[in-house]
Amino acid sequence: MKDKIDKYEQRIEQLESELNGFRSAVAELKILNEIAVAAGKASDMDQTLNIIVQKIIKSVEAEQGLIYLVTPQKDIFNTFIKQDDTSRLKHSYHISNNITGWVLLNEKPLLIENLSNDKRFNSTEEEKRDIHSVLCSPVWFEGKIIGIILMINKKNRKSFSENELTLLSIIAVQAGQIIKNSQMQREAMIKMKE
Repeated sequence: MKDKIDKYEQRIEQLESELNGFRSAVAELKILNEIAVAAGKASDMDQTLNIIVQKIIKSVEAEQGLIYLVTPQKDIFNTFIKQDDTSRLKHSYHISNNITGWVLLNEKPLLIENLSNDKRFNSTEEEKRDIHSVLCSPVWFEGKIIGIILMINKKNRKSFSENELTLLSIIAVQAGQIIKNSQMQREAMIKMKE
């Protein structure tokens, strides 16, 4: 009888795990759809970037989000910063280049659970004091990094999770397509006016 109960409990745990996986997948699809629909209605690049950053901030409950777009000249970024209205951060941070540089060099997403304890990065004392957790992902388009999305601090003062890093990475892939589409539309409009 005990064996039957144990198997039953294991099956319940397995089903609960699968259900949580489905919920997570639905949430990911929902945020991707919201970004695509909202960005499709955007009238310019700034509005497109604003939508992407706002949706990610809401999804991962970040205090601040940034998108760095790589310009044609290497190592130069155009930056779009959005801060949540309830953010405790005093101002918008331009995270030191060693974090974005790490992502560009390694070509993979990055999760920093505690910036002040992470010896890989030479952060200022102010950054170490104010910035606790960071999510960062390259934005890809046709096999090239065209930008970086970065999220700073969870609102609840906890660290970001691996699941949130995975979600940011998925969003970053879609964001690459959305950003390139917006750039191509802008270029087409300029050519039409000539």
